Order: sequence, then C-alpha cells, then structure tokens
Amino acid sequence: MESKFESFLKSLTDHELAIYVGYQNESFLKYSKEIVKTEINFRHLTKEQLDEYLNAQLSHNDDELFCQQCGSNRFIKDKDIEHGGGTYLSTETEVTTNRCRLCNYNPSKSTTKSLLKRIKELFTGDPNKTEKTIRTYDWFGN
Repeated sequence: MESKFESFLKSLTDHELAIYVGYQNESFLKYSKEIVKTEINFRHLTKEQLDEYLNAQLSHNDDELFCQQCGSNRFIKDKDIEHGGGTYLSTETEVTTNRCRLCNYNPSKSTTKSLLKRIKELFTGDPNKTEKTIRTYDWFGN
C-alpha cells in the first residue's frame, strides 16, 4: 500500500520533484530520503537534470497565485493564533497564510521584504494573509 508521501511524490512533475528535493532534502528523515531516492531512480533523473530544474523557476499564469521563490502554485494553509489587546480588552485572532508546498516559502512571514512592499501592505494589506477574530475578552464584562 502506498503512503501519502509516496503518492505526493508521484503527483509531482520532474521539475516540481527537483525543487521539492532541493529545498527540503535536509529536513527528510532517513526513511523518507530512501523513498525520494527510489522515486528519482524510477524516473531516471540525473544529478545534472535535478540541478538544472532546481535553478529554473516553474512557469505559471500571471492571474493565478504562485510562489515568488520557486514559481509553484501548490500551497498549504498555515494557521496561527495571535493574541493582542490593551488595558481592558484582549483578542485572539486566527491568521491564515499561504506557504509553498515545494520550497516552504511563506511571503507573509518573510523578513526580507523590501521597504516599498512593506509600505504598500500598510495601505492594501497582505494579499497572502487573512485574519479572523476568534474571541474578544472584555475584562469588566461590559
């Protein structure tokens, strides 16, 4: 029976597989590395081909959401809880951001944004991020 990981690897194109392995290889466990090696050998990909794919960004349509780092359109939703508040009121906010499934890049959490992008986000908001207030605590019950 095929694992979810094996199914995921088989669903990737050669180019996507090269990007995934290039960015994520250090985080794989020993057993996962063996599965990846098996898949690469099954596809008859050479190290040179993998390097060539890794250095080229994936092609994408300009109207779709894509990763700025690798060009992928495969994303995972990251959900975080932020706590904020003042003297008499506090809130819990659920923040949902998009993280690339292949290279793990999350533009909303990147600290290398240019000054121009940060100023733009002040006025327009981050297009890769949604916020929803979960709870509000009023410490005086009003």
